[in-house]
Amino acid sequence: MPYKYFKYKNIIYIITEIDKISSIDFYKTLKTFESLNEVSNMRPKRRKEFICGRVCTRHLLNKLNYGSVNIPTLNMDGTPRWPPGITGSISHTQKMIAVCICSTFYYGTVGIDIETIMNTEQSNAVAELIFNEPEFFENRPKSMFNYNRELYSTIIFSAKESIFKAIYQNSGCYFDFKNICLINYSDILSFKIMSTISEKWCINRVINVFFDIFEETVLTLVLEN
Repeated sequence: MPYKYFKYKNIIYIITEIDKISSIDFYKTLKTFESLNEVSNMRPKRRKEFICGRVCTRHLLNKLNYGSVNIPTLNMDGTPRWPPGITGSISHTQKMIAVCICSTFYYGTVGIDIETIMNTEQSNAVAELIFNEPEFFENRPKSMFNYNRELYSTIIFSAKESIFKAIYQNSGCYFDFKNICLINYSDILSFKIMSTISEKWCINRVINVFFDIFEETVLTLVLEN
């Protein structure tokens, strides 16, 4: 099965195509969750994405010798309920699944996001909705001049999605994407919180985001203590 494993700063993450997950793994995992009303009441497309994410999670748990740990179920808000001592994040496009997990010994909260590179219309809409002025394509860091508008917009949007997942997982707080602003890019993206979200996520705190680009897809990853 074409799972692609990657290591980055004490975590491991996995990427695969939804349609290449074996039916045996899929239905075995589906059986594990079939008694949960939250899953049985999902629309078929959403249920497929949910189960595929859990298949990938099981592979990661096995890879890290957590084979006896239960696959995460759902919290009331629909986020994964991770077992004690483990944290993680799950994301998907229409075609791809990405999952990361790690021990809470290393990180208290993580966020992963995967996005198909946007078209021009999507790029313009996203910029209008979630970009601050310093983040506009015309104002992008010199180190990102080799990215076109569509790729740049996808990277910033995905990074903010990953940041949101990490902060929400830790605090349960919602916030506007414009409350996070890109301030630098060298090897990683650096964003600053513009106004306090919670006691831990205060104004001027800097959050770093790793990203990668492959096969018309952008992946972003946040790791925070």
